[in-house]
Amino acid sequence: MIDSRLLRAFKAVAEELHFGRAAQKLHMSQPPLSLSIRQLEELLDVPLFVRTTRHVQLTSAGAELLQRLPDIEAAYNLAIEAVRQTGLGMEGTLNVALTPTAAFSPIPLVLRRFCEQFPRVQLTLKEMNSRDMGQALMTGQIDLAIARPFACSDALRSQVVYREPMFLSQPTEDVKEGRQSVSLQEALQTRVIGYHSKDSHYFSDLLERLFVQADLRTRPTLLSMVPTILLLVESGMGTAIVPHSLTRLRGDTLTHLPISGIEHVTAELAAVHRSNDASACMHSFLRLLKEKPA
Repeated sequence: MIDSRLLRAFKAVAEELHFGRAAQKLHMSQPPLSLSIRQLEELLDVPLFVRTTRHVQLTSAGAELLQRLPDIEAAYNLAIEAVRQTGLGMEGTLNVALTPTAAFSPIPLVLRRFCEQFPRVQLTLKEMNSRDMGQALMTGQIDLAIARPFACSDALRSQVVYREPMFLSQPTEDVKEGRQSVSLQEALQTRVIGYHSKDSHYFSDLLERLFVQADLRTRPTLLSMVPTILLLVESGMGTAIVPHSLTRLRGDTLTHLPISGIEHVTAELAAVHRSNDASACMHSFLRLLKEKPA
């Protein structure tokens, strides 16, 4: 492999056309300089200089190499810088999958900051149901998943990056004037719309925990998923228990009330990645996520 040391030796001799002066220019003795030139000629399998006792001159191959040397040096320096930037997480690619509800959380702010701080990283985003993200990570389709927590094998690492309380969403016309909150019993005794156990497994389990806490045997018969569930509420088909981030939606027609007594029950977003992934880009993104309170 041709390294920069050999190219520097060639450049000095090609410019001076004298091994002694070239050695002085490089602050080295002449024998190792001559050895470097021979090594370069062996690597290229062509002579670069015609040497006599009186003078040194370039061969046609040597002249061609001298002409191309600025391009070679520029490409070499560019490659070294690209490697360094990638190692620092300043360059590279990062494929991120987002659960649909992440769009209503602070995650978009993190994405914006990442793009501002790492403009040379090629960031691609893909919306995906959390249940599909584990397989996508293992097959390399994505590098990072922003998901509702799911069971992970040892090959994946998961950490919670955001938590938010749950609210009761109702048509504004059904809420008593001045009402600021609602108890869990009151919330669940309304016509609560449930979540599909397949398409919204996480929220289905979370709602089930609330019914168990309230010691209620009845369960919702009408099922939906986020954010469609708010359309059903707006249509007067029932109420919904949703994460706080969704209270930004339908504010003109719906009222979202905090639920007292369930402070320990929160909706979580987790960042999941392969345990052996050493990508600097991915870890730079994780550092920004950690700056947000969980």
